[in-house]
Amino acid sequence: SVDPGTCEPRGEGVSELCVVWEDPQFELRESAFYYARVLENPTCRWTTFLCKSVGVDPFSADCAIEAAAAGERFAGCCLNEENDPFLHPVIQERAWTSPIWYRSDAIARVLGGVHFRGQGRDLLTLEIHFGSAPPALDPGAGDVLLRVTDNDEIFGVTIGADALKPRGAGLFMLDESTSPPPGLRAVSFELLAGGGAVLRVESDEMDLAAADRADHMVRVEIETGTYRASHTRLWRLTGNRLAPVPR
Repeated sequence: SVDPGTCEPRGEGVSELCVVWEDPQFELRESAFYYARVLENPTCRWTTFLCKSVGVDPFSADCAIEAAAAGERFAGCCLNEENDPFLHPVIQERAWTSPIWYRSDAIARVLGGVHFRGQGRDLLTLEIHFGSAPPALDPGAGDVLLRVTDNDEIFGVTIGADALKPRGAGLFMLDESTSPPPGLRAVSFELLAGGGAVLRVESDEMDLAAADRADHMVRVEIETGTYRASHTRLWRLTGNRLAPVPR
């Protein structure tokens, strides 16, 4: 609150806040957005300071008398929530953050990582989970560009629209009669019973030295047609393996 006599705030606020929150009603297949709102400690309105400077106290029972003595210009000093719904001698500022968007058809989590084996024998394995299966990723819908980057491009590949063929209910794998996309040893796309989907990728043995051998942020991106999705998380180096930190 505010001391009406001095306009000094009463009670302590917080200069820094840190909290971890989990949505108890989160649904993997439901899009959502989140943002935080912050309330400042109440403060006197700037007009309150102006009125007080000429001896008119908006908090005083004698405000009207003081305003009359100060002059007609200060008659508004006595307006408050009782006679004007938009004016009050005390205000409380608020701010809100940019929203964090969750799309059910975006990348929900990434498993796997980079296995450093040296001499051009490094290996990348990825298991990319989606809360709901993106129609744009349906085999045959279009070419899919997959990129893994930090400061540099660690890995990039284009999976052709006709590269995956049905291999059972909801499972699509590389067509064995054709050569796999350059840089890939294996790739599959699986539609899960609950409505989600998983894209699994295993690279050929190659040089993946562009990946920094340190704990750092790594971005996984997927593009096809007008669909775009990305997943940026901390990847941690443990021995010779760089992998996403599990949620």
